[in-house]
Amino acid sequence: MANNARVQRVSDEIQKVIQSLLNTKIRDPRLKWVSVTSVEVSRDLSAAKVYFSSMNQTNTIQEIIKAFDASKGFFRTALAKSLSLRITPVLRFIHDDSLNYGHKMDELITKARSKDQEIVADDEHEKSEHVKKDDGDDEKRERLR
Repeated sequence: MANNARVQRVSDEIQKVIQSLLNTKIRDPRLKWVSVTSVEVSRDLSAAKVYFSSMNQTNTIQEIIKAFDASKGFFRTALAKSLSLRITPVLRFIHDDSLNYGHKMDELITKARSKDQEIVADDEHEKSEHVKKDDGDDEKRERLR
């Protein structure tokens, strides 16, 4: 079994190689605008989960996964040539939805902040109205004295 440092180095190297291949060698239009976000390699280095994100608006995630599956052999061959491993890991491609999740969270935070600002503005308005009423009461008290 490999130690954690070696597993991490292999993961990083797989990510670099696959991203480089996507940028230079792969001509499949479904894989255009796709980037590898991370790679998780099993402790025995026999399998790797390759997480990807896509800015491609024309293809669905399922089409992109099919394109990756069609290119698995090419990727494994390239990895075998560039990595000095006894066994080349079996690749599994998984969509990384963290960008969309982050975008949704950002929208929710923005909405919450604007609601908070509205509440604060309403409270300040009510306070200023209350102060005006108090000022009028003070004037009445002064007149009565």
